[in-house]
Amino acid sequence: MMTILIKKSEERIMYENFNTTERLEEVIQWITNDFWHELSHESKGRAIRQLRYMGYSVDDLEKEVKDD
Repeated sequence: MMTILIKKSEERIMYENFNTTERLEEVIQWITNDFWHELSHESKGRAIRQLRYMGYSVDDLEKEVKDD
């Protein structure tokens, strides 16, 4: 019998242990951090509203939009 070992990154292990809500929150953070500066002013406003509706803190994002 042959055993195959698959090495998983710490990030993948952490992500696999998340529930669905935690996974979505992580993805939202990635998108916000990676693409925020590429969004138009209007898109930033929509994103802030949607994140606020979902219960996320958006104070830092609102400040950044005002500084644009």
